[in-house]
Amino acid sequence: MRLLVFTCLVAPAFAQVAGRNDAPLPVLRTGAVFEVTCRFGDDRAGELALAAAEAAWPLASALFGAAVPPERPYPIQLFRNPENYRAVERVVTGGRFRNNLAFTSWETRKTYIAVQPECSDAVLERIGLPALTRRLLLHEATHLVCYHAMANYRAHPEWLAEGLANWVADEVMRANGWSRGREAEPITATDIQAVQGMLASGTLPGVERIFADDLAAMSEGQRYALAWTFVDFLMRTRRAAVIDVLRELGALPGADVASRLPLVLADRLAPDGTAALEEEFHAFLRSLAPEWRVSTRSLSSFGDDWLQLAFRRTDAAAWRADAEPRAIELRGTDNGASFAVSGELEIVAGERMPCARVLLGQWASEGGRQENYAYVEFEAGYGIRLRQAQIVRTGRGWNFGVLELGAAEEAGVAVGATCAFRIAVADGRVRVFLGGELALDQPFETETLTGTLGLGASAGTAVLWRHFATERLAPAKK
Repeated sequence: MRLLVFTCLVAPAFAQVAGRNDAPLPVLRTGAVFEVTCRFGDDRAGELALAAAEAAWPLASALFGAAVPPERPYPIQLFRNPENYRAVERVVTGGRFRNNLAFTSWETRKTYIAVQPECSDAVLERIGLPALTRRLLLHEATHLVCYHAMANYRAHPEWLAEGLANWVADEVMRANGWSRGREAEPITATDIQAVQGMLASGTLPGVERIFADDLAAMSEGQRYALAWTFVDFLMRTRRAAVIDVLRELGALPGADVASRLPLVLADRLAPDGTAALEEEFHAFLRSLAPEWRVSTRSLSSFGDDWLQLAFRRTDAAAWRADAEPRAIELRGTDNGASFAVSGELEIVAGERMPCARVLLGQWASEGGRQENYAYVEFEAGYGIRLRQAQIVRTGRGWNFGVLELGAAEEAGVAVGATCAFRIAVADGRVRVFLGGELALDQPFETETLTGTLGLGASAGTAVLWRHFATERLAPAKK
């Protein structure tokens, strides 16, 4: 009866979104386990979404003891943009998952996902589904399998439910070549760094707190990062014991889960005590070498290339975070930084003034009150700019400004065009080459640069990066 009530409530919202004269008819794609309704009528997107969801079944079913596929496929609704998603989400949850742009409802037993980052039709046609959307489909498909396999699911601790869903998503992404692995893929590398940062600062919750799901004081991002890294650690070191825990968990009455599950976890996963397990987890974290740090979930592997897809209202930045030789320590020579960055870029599409950016390094000034970074910007329809971003700490937060240091018009920088570039930073100058020809030669105080390199894109812009490489240059002789 509860399911029928929600179905009746949701149907008008769907009708309102899909019933507009200019709205395409939904496309339904059905597999052995899942059924995807692509609300924006894109056959290819529907097929790709179904393939991603179906790929979750073998691992998720083994985890939760779902022996056979369901009699009726589990339903997934895929929306083209946040507005259409939110029109339905508001009816189902009253706005609880408004900003998540993805959730699975216990009441309706359905998954709702918006394509994200939101992108143009041209980008969707070129790349298929964004990697983030694939990852979310896998994550939510895992929740659907668990919902149907374990009647007490609503009593499961958040860290276990979300950690397992993220673990399945990451394993399947890597197995299908959609990810380069936990330390190399920007989204998971960033989560690893977040948890490593908590460990370094002494704020990482202990194992007993994790087992008790005593994590409410953490931000949502911190909780999800910790949940995935901890479950990943457990699955790599004691997978059979985790499966045993899930079988015992499935047999518990929902009312008993909160009191009895921590005891089961300690008995099965920490036979030598939680302190020993905690020490092992910390050693595992220290052994990881994440390669990227992203400010938004914008950069993902795309075959042998990198695809940077910025959200419509937020610029994207991804900084290299690993050690030599791919990231360069820029301080330490007589002439300051001496290095070069090279590769190819293609601005696939964008809004207003589409820009791709190579981030050259960071430094602090004004007694630490101002953070700066330099970057070379490739603006479609204009050319090249050398800029300095200035982020100033104030009593109310941060002010952001941009200082232009040099510019050059270049007709070859255009949407859809491939630009071979090389940026040399040495001897107090930044030199930018396009197609082997010098396009910009600008003085710059390179001795101020510290940190690593990165890639960026303006809001709403999609960029393909190919053959991105760095090299250290020998300083000029005096």
